[in-house]
Amino acid sequence: MSYSHTSELTKLQNNFQNIWILKDEIVKAKQTIAGKLAHLKTAYSELTKKNSKKMYLFCLDTFFFQYKTYSIEMDNLDKHRILLNNRMYCDYYKLYVLITTYLKENAEELDIEQVDMRSFNAYKDLEPYHEYNLDDIKVLHTTILGFIKHLQSRYDTNEYNIRNYNAKNRAGFSVSNFLNTMEFENMLVKQQISLYLNYIAFFHISQQKQLTRLLTKLQEFDSDIEANLNVNGLCSINDIENTEPINDFYKMDEEGLVPTISQYSSSAKLDVIQQIKFEMIEEVKPDIVQTEVAISDEAPTV
Repeated sequence: MSYSHTSELTKLQNNFQNIWILKDEIVKAKQTIAGKLAHLKTAYSELTKKNSKKMYLFCLDTFFFQYKTYSIEMDNLDKHRILLNNRMYCDYYKLYVLITTYLKENAEELDIEQVDMRSFNAYKDLEPYHEYNLDDIKVLHTTILGFIKHLQSRYDTNEYNIRNYNAKNRAGFSVSNFLNTMEFENMLVKQQISLYLNYIAFFHISQQKQLTRLLTKLQEFDSDIEANLNVNGLCSINDIENTEPINDFYKMDEEGLVPTISQYSSSAKLDVIQQIKFEMIEEVKPDIVQTEVAISDEAPTV
């Protein structure tokens, strides 16, 4: 019975194209954001040249800080992109090495003279931000699928030979164990094919998730910059809400020993300072309990 992975290979080829479309969209988003940041930098430079008074420069310093925060955030996102590209090369390069080792160790049975063995730049684990050639990632992926296609061809050929051995050689019953061994060895080839296909499937799923996540971050970042650029109004004291300070921040628990966070209405939210206070209370609790136990142990018995 013939065993084929043609549909699986086609599925992986199509899926890899979708992954590359994601990568192209990330590059486009990066270029769009880079253009907007360049606009902000140019605008700041022109404003400072035309307005050299200290009071104006004081005000424009906030503009530069906005550009700087955007620039740092973009650098971090781009660093994330480089890391993902590096990991893609890592995955396919190491799988390539794994398969070539298997092929060379079984060169005679697998007829590797028909296999196109290429050389690629060795992956360096200690350089996670090294940028490898993106075309090499494509070639690695294509070469690996070519290896699997060759293994599939060898499996089909061996399967045919096993099924028709007696008809061609008229050896009869006495070669039964020989044929069982050949079938076992061929089954190992089938299992290797399935293993490699599942490895690549995992790479694809993982890469698609991470690239989609990065693209979403870039799109949200771009929307934030665009919204900021489109603001025409001026900020004033009238934009500050007139809210009362929260006085009942602490209250005693039922035993009156440990201060705990007070209950807020559903509309209230903890700000950053309140959250820090709460965490400090939680850290103090063990010390209070330990002190109470120590006092209890030292108290004289009546």
